[in-house]
Amino acid sequence: MLTRMMIAAAVFALSASTDTSAQTAPVPALSGERVVHSIHMTDMRTVLGSYGHVIVQDTPEENSLLVRAPNGFEYILTLKRCDEQGACGGVLIGTIHPIPNGTSWELLNQIDSQVDLVGIYVMNERLIMDRYITLQGGVRLDTVRHEIATLAQTVPPLLTEITQRAAQNTG
Repeated sequence: MLTRMMIAAAVFALSASTDTSAQTAPVPALSGERVVHSIHMTDMRTVLGSYGHVIVQDTPEENSLLVRAPNGFEYILTLKRCDEQGACGGVLIGTIHPIPNGTSWELLNQIDSQVDLVGIYVMNERLIMDRYITLQGGVRLDTVRHEIATLAQTVPPLLTEITQRAAQNTG
């Protein structure tokens, strides 16, 4: 059903992991109440570990990870808008799937116009669903957890709907 997921910017084969460790103990300075305006990958790994998420692998794209939530949902997390010191001002989370047989542009455009919770698009012949979190102006770290949960709750039923409606187009 769901394949290994990647975000649009990392839509190519996953490389071997160079560091699959994620700290699991919460770091007080990175508590969910803390407001951040940017984040480094080391801190993001700590935050993900505090959620109980496991880093499955680093992807070939810089600042990008394949992550598994405790419920088994896999997603790609990429830090965006990073400066020379590695402080990043955006977090992109997403999934990638094969395009279901019978899927038309009209169907994807119709569903995308009805769903505000994720962006839906096609890149490199793959179906991508994602959410973007901008840290500009400050965001509580709990917001990141909420956004990941929203993606995990939205993607599976949305993918099922696309698959079912696409099958009707071929039948």
